[in-house]
Amino acid sequence: MITLHVTSTHPRVLCPRCHVRTLRVHSQYTRTLADLPWGPYAVRVQLRVRKFFCDHPTCPRQIFTERLPTVAAPWARRTIRLAQLLLAYGLALGGEAGARPGPG
Repeated sequence: MITLHVTSTHPRVLCPRCHVRTLRVHSQYTRTLADLPWGPYAVRVQLRVRKFFCDHPTCPRQIFTERLPTVAAPWARRTIRLAQLLLAYGLALGGEAGARPGPG
């Protein structure tokens, strides 16, 4: 297994609710995402993301996690490109690959 360590470095991010830019960091944490395999090796991405304070006084969301829409959906456990590949496989196979032929 290969593990990649990635840290977001955008100095300012947009609040997903009110779209106001902010730079005040609240905290950070690590997300682990499955990614496309590299040859025979499984690939995991350790993505360090930050939580920010929203500085807009009327925004109902006071703390939010930065979004990385080109990498993974919020709360996803796999990268977008792996999810797209798995979806393509599922559509191509149509669920028939796991079906057993009936008697007869």
